[in-house]
Amino acid sequence: MAHLIFLFVILINNIFFIECQNQITNIKPSPINFGDYITIYGSGFDKEDFVLSFSNERGKYLFQGVDMVDSNTILINQENWNIEQFCGDGQISYSPVLGESSFYPVTFAYPFVQFLHYNAISGLITINGTFTTKYPIYLRNYTFVDPLEPSSASSEQLIFKDYPRIVSGSASLQIDKTEYILPKRVYTNYLATDLVFIPIKRESDIVVVEGKYLTYDKHGVPQYSIGIVKDDELPKVYSCRNIVSTFLGNQSYRVTCEKDIYGKSIRWLFNHLFNGFSMSTVIPYIPPTIISVSSTFFNEPAVVTISGFSLCPSPNITIGNSSCQVTSSDDWKKGKLYCMFQSDVALVDNQPLTVNVSCDDNSIANIITFGTADIFLYSQDECYIGVNNLVCSGNGTCTSNKKCQCNNGYSGSDCSIVSTVPPPPPIIDNTTAIIETTESKFQIGIVQIREMDIYNKVFKSYNLTDKYQRWELVSNENRYQYVYGTTLKNGAEINVQMSINNNSESSQQHDFLGDIITILPNSIKYQIEITKWKSNSSLNQIQLIFQTDISSSVNQDCGENLINSEKKVQMLGDTIRSVELTLVNGQTLVGTFSSRMHVDGRVVQSQTKILSDEDSIGIPSVSKKNKEHNQASFTSVTFNSFNEKVIIDPNFGVLLKDYQISKCNKFANWKIAVIIVCGVVGLALIILVSLLVYSRFKNNSKIISIRLKMKNFTK
Repeated sequence: MAHLIFLFVILINNIFFIECQNQITNIKPSPINFGDYITIYGSGFDKEDFVLSFSNERGKYLFQGVDMVDSNTILINQENWNIEQFCGDGQISYSPVLGESSFYPVTFAYPFVQFLHYNAISGLITINGTFTTKYPIYLRNYTFVDPLEPSSASSEQLIFKDYPRIVSGSASLQIDKTEYILPKRVYTNYLATDLVFIPIKRESDIVVVEGKYLTYDKHGVPQYSIGIVKDDELPKVYSCRNIVSTFLGNQSYRVTCEKDIYGKSIRWLFNHLFNGFSMSTVIPYIPPTIISVSSTFFNEPAVVTISGFSLCPSPNITIGNSSCQVTSSDDWKKGKLYCMFQSDVALVDNQPLTVNVSCDDNSIANIITFGTADIFLYSQDECYIGVNNLVCSGNGTCTSNKKCQCNNGYSGSDCSIVSTVPPPPPIIDNTTAIIETTESKFQIGIVQIREMDIYNKVFKSYNLTDKYQRWELVSNENRYQYVYGTTLKNGAEINVQMSINNNSESSQQHDFLGDIITILPNSIKYQIEITKWKSNSSLNQIQLIFQTDISSSVNQDCGENLINSEKKVQMLGDTIRSVELTLVNGQTLVGTFSSRMHVDGRVVQSQTKILSDEDSIGIPSVSKKNKEHNQASFTSVTFNSFNEKVIIDPNFGVLLKDYQISKCNKFANWKIAVIIVCGVVGLALIILVSLLVYSRFKNNSKIISIRLKMKNFTK
């Protein structure tokens, strides 16, 4: 029995040996990339009379450049191949003339591409052919930031979803280490489309075009040229220099370049270098935009200065439908035009006149562009009368241009402010300005914004000093300028810019829409911008509320007399012009308010008032701690519902008075907080302008003198 088993094993071994004598046991490398030497390992290879081939779904192909090293090793050199035959997944077979063939599976990374199509509607790139899917596949292009993987892949078809930056030039397939240049471009009907020439400022050297497939190569070089021509200088073409293409997404690009010419009939010449596509169109200009206009006196002809942008050298200007003859346009590129206005159009209900600037520099398209602004106001026809009912408060002279020229030691638009000692700078704490002495402290800031309905009831309000209302320091360029921002629960945004006038000795005159406001030494200037406010009704009004909080920790021997006060209110029409709050120790709080605002591009009359105790209920304080003696005064600036933005431009300052007061004041030089609220102004009006309200009659200021005893608030 043992002999039979032994014989069976011998027979089996002999059979195994006979079947495997020409067997392929391994092929390297795997996968096989373009240019690789292929090594076939096995046994029993016969150097004479054999065929070595590769077969796949497409057919069977014989190898060239075969080198039989020995009976166990075969080398294949790819140099003389038709490489498109050896692609995808298949098998290599060794077939001797006598004996059985041996097969071994292999993968060629090299693809065979039979068909390529790009569907611009579906955004799909389809490539048919023969491919291996066992290894990563990528579509590459000159402008790909990252390689693109197929959304669907089989051995016969690859589908790629349109990559945002597949734009121009030849693309390639990369499978493993093999990169195959596709036989035709990805975009067979490639064309720049949807070109939009963005309107530009006339003074700008930068021109802009947006559109799809405004391509650039892998080095960032645009695939097109842009020229500029003037119709009266044809055929001369000016080059648009420094072309920069920026990808916007969804095959769209923004292109900018620099021009050196201006003219009434300037055209773009767009030429795509890749496919010959070209077009020409007129460069559009932004309509003239008016930021500010200087004032004149009614019935006194004078030159008016118009400030803005996208102005033109030969404009037609009217003010209140009355012609304003251009006297000079040399500075139009700097945003200035000058014209002679007869000042012969009267205001109606003190509403500003409409200024119109028109340009015909798009005449080739029969377009006349114009810009308008309801912004012109006449200068006040007399100097301000102080609270003592004297012109310039009796402390200055009225000049020919109806401005008070104050005597030494006095300042302010009506020369009512005594200034003898330089004040210290204020302290900035978040959006609050703090003025502090040994025994007293002034805290000034914005505390609330609220919407009022037609019945003057609070519809909604937001406390700006609430600990949950977070203010972020947006920027702090230097120790004289701070910008804070916050977002309300209703989505509205408020930005507060605080700038310190660091001149410790001299006052400055701030010309706000023609209203001269004194900016005190070491004053704090606020600029408050409100945007994205959605009113419940267009009939509702919004109030921004400021507070001055005065606290004292003086000796109880002084009792409450320290904050007894006398309040004087000067009215200009139905709005507050100024407020003087004088404490019994001679310390005075002065507030001066502009008579006008600028809301959504319109100049309107201001509405400023001191809130009563009843109206002040529920308004928080800027003060973070209770003092032994505390008094708060709230002032509101009210404006109608708006669409775009409102910017309020108040100023807060201090003065020192150089005289002795009661023994309760342990210091001789006391600080006087002065609030100057310039009203609501558009952001573009950072540049000071010169506009004054015209009044046909003399300014009959209403003086109200009220003796008040302010409430004490104790701990």
